[in-house]
Amino acid sequence: MIARNVLIAFVLTAAPFSASAQTPPAAPTGCTLRAISDHIRTPQEKAATLVRCEAIAVNAALPTIERENALLALGFATMNDQPASGQRYFDRALALSPNNPIAHTMRGVTLIAQEKWNEAYSDFTRAIELNPRDMIAWQRRGSVQNQLGRKLEAMADYSRSIEIQPTSKALSQRGLLQVEARDYDAALADFSQAIQIDGNEGAHYVRRSYVYVLKGDIGRAEQDAVRAEQIMGGVPAVVSLKQVIARARTTAPSSAQPPAALQKK
Repeated sequence: MIARNVLIAFVLTAAPFSASAQTPPAAPTGCTLRAISDHIRTPQEKAATLVRCEAIAVNAALPTIERENALLALGFATMNDQPASGQRYFDRALALSPNNPIAHTMRGVTLIAQEKWNEAYSDFTRAIELNPRDMIAWQRRGSVQNQLGRKLEAMADYSRSIEIQPTSKALSQRGLLQVEARDYDAALADFSQAIQIDGNEGAHYVRRSYVYVLKGDIGRAEQDAVRAEQIMGGVPAVVSLKQVIARARTTAPSSAQPPAALQKK
């Protein structure tokens, strides 16, 4: 699932879209994406917010934009733990405003969680048509393309997302494709930039370490393995990486097998 802080930043800074209004009014009810992200801290707060937002969403007397905001907030609040529920809220938001790119992007994320790849592809494509600078839609469509075996198209989507706004996720995913294509220098560049953006994500170090092994640079591979272990502890991916490095000391680099974290898409 997409990192929550990245998605929050995206939905709170994206330009508003609505069939009924260009700029949404301040919502006195507090049932907005900002209110959801700022104020839900406990299960009790979440339950109370869902009840309040649902009451707004079904109130036909309210302006469409307020009901739409409530449905987006409901979807956002449920999409990680209950992606099918999140999808249904975004379905309802899109029934009110079919051309809302944020709703298409977030529904696409819930569809990925349910492994509905073709439907997710359609949502991300529509989001991109409506907002070509939606870097999350580009990045997530790249993930779908990769899942469907369309590697070149996935590479292009990741690259477009990175052009708009580099994120460690998109860079790391593109790096994995570079490894598959045996373009190890490009992979190193992507993993290194991902580490610059988020140096506390152990998987980036695991992946870069493996590429160093493939290039025969065991010293740097070991340095990254140490950093990965500091962040992640003795998880299977780190154990596997250390075994790869140990074997690489006595075998040709091309015979090394990738650790689990590198294989993960």
